[in-house]
Amino acid sequence: MANNVLSTPYIDLDLFRWQQEEVDITDQFKGHVGDVDEPIRLRLLWDGLPFDVRGAKIMYGGSDPNAQTHSHWAFPRKEAKQDNLQQGRFTLYLDRYTFKHPGKWDQFYFKVIKGDGDDQQVISTVNVKMYVIEDVALMHIGEDSKGYWQDMVELVNKFKSKEEELERQIQELSDQKQASINQKAAAIISQLEDLRDKCHQEIKDAIAEIDDPKTGLMARYETLNTMAKQIQETLNLAQFHDRIFQYENVEKMKAAILPLPGDLVVTQGWEARDDARGGFWRIRVKRDGETANGKTTIELGTGYIAERDFGIVEDMAPIHMGTVTYEAKADADGFVDLMPPVHMYVSKYGAGIAQVDVDMAGGSEVSEVKVQPIFDGSKCEIYISPADIRFRMPDINLETPSSAECDGPNVYVVSNIYTLTLSLKGAKATGFTIDKDFITEYRDLMTNL
Repeated sequence: MANNVLSTPYIDLDLFRWQQEEVDITDQFKGHVGDVDEPIRLRLLWDGLPFDVRGAKIMYGGSDPNAQTHSHWAFPRKEAKQDNLQQGRFTLYLDRYTFKHPGKWDQFYFKVIKGDGDDQQVISTVNVKMYVIEDVALMHIGEDSKGYWQDMVELVNKFKSKEEELERQIQELSDQKQASINQKAAAIISQLEDLRDKCHQEIKDAIAEIDDPKTGLMARYETLNTMAKQIQETLNLAQFHDRIFQYENVEKMKAAILPLPGDLVVTQGWEARDDARGGFWRIRVKRDGETANGKTTIELGTGYIAERDFGIVEDMAPIHMGTVTYEAKADADGFVDLMPPVHMYVSKYGAGIAQVDVDMAGGSEVSEVKVQPIFDGSKCEIYISPADIRFRMPDINLETPSSAECDGPNVYVVSNIYTLTLSLKGAKATGFTIDKDFITEYRDLMTNL
């Protein structure tokens, strides 16, 4: 097995998350090519709490280093004394067809499924980083040399048996014939002994050549292996960008020539390194007819586009924004959803907010932001991601919202030129109250973002 799995700590996988992420388990587990029923110890959590895996199935797989896709099924098992399916601790056996090729997996996932048939549901899927170790076997000719020597001994023994048979026959012959036969037999034995000594010496010479510390086969193997690693590092530096580029500000990123499509770039600031306005950017090819807006998309000097990547920004813990009250309404089929879907949108210059130097009003740049509702009867507590709001409303001033009005399923919170629209699908919003501690908590977080 790749590890003494049943004595190693559990690998924690949290099924509840704010955004897609990949868990690095390479320091805790490595697969091994050719292993049969490879065990891995997992502990599944839901928002930090144990997740009951009784009755669950695990689908796992991905795209291996040879770009071959895999899909496997397994069931959580209680193997070790510490395993407890109700507490989410279990042993999972990866079948013999999982690890066929060594190297890094482009994707490896664990998908947790409960139920059967039409009731089957995918609870969550977790992506992990996975490395597979190559199965290397070294064969030494020195071990095989014993076989050659045993074969020679067997030949000599057979000859001696034949000699004894001949001696019994010689007794029936005359002394002259017996002497002649003995002479010939001695010559043959001498030739066989010479041949045996020659073969033994050749085997010893071959073993010495293999084990020679300078010119032996093992020494040459190590030299070739070192050369292969050096060539791979050279190719990575010359052709493939597998690292994150960093620049002091956006202007230096625009003037750079190294980043290529698919690369990731970090700017420490927008105009200066310490202006606290840096960000993450994904480099891609400019689309036909596309014009960069200078905010979320920036055109580089190489003709490529740097697009703001909010997905990789580490998010903060959600904070309580307020409470909305509502009335559930029946749909066309008479169904009443007591916990309606909740969405939140940010728009610039919403209805009734005049634009500067423009004789009109109307929303623009509408974006959906993260919101977590917690229902309690006809009330719904609203939690938001402060970092997500911050990137879409950089000059938000929620200290003095000018209004928080309800209209059908929507609640509108207006602040400066921005409008936050809270929408409860299939329900009627009746009121909204901002949490008294929200503003203070939000401002403290924004100073450190």
